[in-house]
Amino acid sequence: MLKSTIILAVAISQLLELATSENGYSRDVPSNQLQYPGTQFSGYQYGNEEDLMVGSVPGIPGRDYPTYAFPPDTSFRCQDQRFPGYYADPEARCQVFHICQTGNRKDSFLCPNGTLFNQEFLVCDWWNHVDCARAREFYSINEVIQRAMEEATQRLLYEAAQRAREQYESGYNYRNPLLNGANGYYADRDQGTGSNQIAPNRQYLPSN
Repeated sequence: MLKSTIILAVAISQLLELATSENGYSRDVPSNQLQYPGTQFSGYQYGNEEDLMVGSVPGIPGRDYPTYAFPPDTSFRCQDQRFPGYYADPEARCQVFHICQTGNRKDSFLCPNGTLFNQEFLVCDWWNHVDCARAREFYSINEVIQRAMEEATQRLLYEAAQRAREQYESGYNYRNPLLNGANGYYADRDQGTGSNQIAPNRQYLPSN
């Protein structure tokens, strides 16, 4: 009796699962949707690009934020900067940023419409989150990054030199060909002494 009851319960459960899968998920919009406090944007929308920008970005294009199609000519020069790095261009209302490389090479880029280059964080951010007038105050962030990169490089070189020295002093034994193996000579380093010896290897001596 108990066995029959269990079999019947399993069958009913399977029938309910089948009915649910055939009906599919409900198309009704959940009444209790997740809300983000302080959200200023209406989210993603479908349509052409102009409708998308107007619907998702607050403000009026061209007045509240620039909408350049390509980087305009400005007086910004990498020669005037002390360090390579990323620089917002206030003359282009910070929609443009420049990458200054070694040798004063300048590459210019546009942030997408509705965003400006945030010099403090070195990313394109919503225009109403960026104070373009203060961009130059954060140019020094490139100096901090440059110093950190130089220190990291020096540390890596120092650690590599330390490992090489430890291997040498511990008498690391290795065998490398000094000449072509066909000539029959190899360089052997004696363990502990670090001295090199040239010894013929009869196995590889050329035949007469």
